[in-house]
Amino acid sequence: CIGAAIAFLTGMQTRIPKWADRIYIGWQLRIIADPKTFLPRYWSARKLRTLLKQWGEQLPQVS
Repeated sequence: CIGAAIAFLTGMQTRIPKWADRIYIGWQLRIIADPKTFLPRYWSARKLRTLLKQWGEQLPQVS
């Protein structure tokens, strides 16, 4: 995403520490750091799991 790249380059967004990235909790750190931005984004993304479960078999394969 170009928006995230610009945010990283300008210093508006900091990188997740490597230890947090290794144990897959970067999303939690982002919510703690900026709940107003990330909580609504991640909350709406929860629906994706249900959609993938429902329609995942019908999606085209990525090579």
